[in-house]
Amino acid sequence: MQQPLRISTPEEHQKALSQTDAILEQNIYNDGILEYINHGGSPLEAVNLLSESYLGIPSMCNVTAASIDSVGLDSDSILRRAIRQQLKERFDPKRCDDFFMRDESHITFAWLDVLIQDSHWRQTMYELLEKYPSCAFLNFAILVSSYIYVFYR
Repeated sequence: MQQPLRISTPEEHQKALSQTDAILEQNIYNDGILEYINHGGSPLEAVNLLSESYLGIPSMCNVTAASIDSVGLDSDSILRRAIRQQLKERFDPKRCDDFFMRDESHITFAWLDVLIQDSHWRQTMYELLEKYPSCAFLNFAILVSSYIYVFYR
């Protein structure tokens, strides 16, 4: 189930529409554009905000992967290492916990199952937990990982 963006003022809507690659966000059309217009924003301004904030980071990643593959290297492992490094450098336990605690569907995060099943991401979670032992999300993820290991192995 999609979660609302939890924004209520025209300024917050404008900020949400101005975030990098906001057009790719899951709820941006219903919770972003429509609500912005309902709060007095103009449709043209909404389109301008979205187009000006578009960088195409996912597309850049695909082009980078294709370039890496074209020279005979393994783009999957190179990009995975780069993402892990960035995650470990930029991880914000408070922001992660704030998101985790306000989302009622955290028990069924499909992407968490994918992370837990992958040994590289599981190892990353262990490393982050060592650095941030009071992070509720990381503790939950490790608990779920342990449960899966004990009951499904």
